Amino acid sequence: MGHGNMNVRCNANDQNVLSILKHSIKDPLNRLSSWSIEEVAAIGMQRRGPIPFTPTDLGLTPSWLYTQRSLSFLDVSSSGLSFNVHDKFWSFATQIYGLSLANNSITGDISTTIITNAAIDLHSNNFTGLLPRLSSEVTFFHIANNKFSGPIYPLLCQNEARMQQLRLLDMSHDLLSGELPDCWMHWQSLLALNLESNKLSGKIYDSLGKLTNPLGLRLGQSGDVPSLKSCKQLFLLDLAFNEFTGNVPSWTGSLPGTTLLLRSDKFNGTIPSQICQLSYILMLYLADNRLSGPIPKCFNNFTTMVTYDTQNEFYYDYDVGYLVQVFCESYLEDLLLYVKGQYFEYDRTFWDVRFVNLSSNELSGSIPLELLSLIAV
Repeated sequence: MGHGNMNVRCNANDQNVLSILKHSIKDPLNRLSSWSIEEVAAIGMQRRGPIPFTPTDLGLTPSWLYTQRSLSFLDVSSSGLSFNVHDKFWSFATQIYGLSLANNSITGDISTTIITNAAIDLHSNNFTGLLPRLSSEVTFFHIANNKFSGPIYPLLCQNEARMQQLRLLDMSHDLLSGELPDCWMHWQSLLALNLESNKLSGKIYDSLGKLTNPLGLRLGQSGDVPSLKSCKQLFLLDLAFNEFTGNVPSWTGSLPGTTLLLRSDKFNGTIPSQICQLSYILMLYLADNRLSGPIPKCFNNFTTMVTYDTQNEFYYDYDVGYLVQVFCESYLEDLLLYVKGQYFEYDRTFWDVRFVNLSSNELSGSIPLELLSLIAV
């Protein structure tokens, strides 16, 4: 919370809330020792993580919140909030650099709202209506698990010249419909894209393969997969539970990735030998397709699976701090795998898991001895 020019009077409830906040902040210089709202407001504070409010303490829209003039970050995620957003709130929220309302029961239609926050996280609420508009300042846009509907073309393709700063876009598990757009070549800053579990249709255009910086892609589509060999930093490709057809692309072997999830599609043909070039692979999931032919004998090239060393040896030359951290925590470290009739959820232990699943295909021949060298699986 930054400081501002304030002449306000605190009631008992506001004092209690600020007291909780004050005691949750590390204060090695003991500058918050006295209880004075002027003193609290005059000290430049920055706090990461949820603000420890309960719905009773916070209320729906506390009056003192609107008096803040230099507030940079507001995180009230998982706070049990249940209210309908209104114009006054968004007028205030546009002044905030980072805003998280995630994991609450907030409702509202924000289709006419222009999002100006650099980072905004609205996931797991009850927002409805068409997608809002984004300003050029937005770099992190997370709205998964809501009830947003309509096409994604207006958001992605009508403003591409003004919005090349966007790095993380998660619109999964909503009610979005229509075809995927063909303007991905304009989004070269995009690091993470998740569109799974919507009602999108049509092909995946080749322009998606022109992205050079993505760390992770999760798509929910059908048809042929365009070449992604230009995605030199891609370490997670998740195409599972879709209707993708044709052969497993040979270019998957040129990816630097650690996770390749192609389960429950309609891929056919043989497993390409190029896949053995994935020396840093942690998870290879090809189960429940129509693959045939022998199992390649080169799986012992998976160096991360032939030792018990669980330290991640793969690094990415990015200095995007919080964005990559959030992506890793919300996508890579929350994986649900189906093994032998049971679901296993890997949360914080994601990087310790080594996994190969080729089951429910039409593979033939003997099991290669080289598979026995994968002692870390």
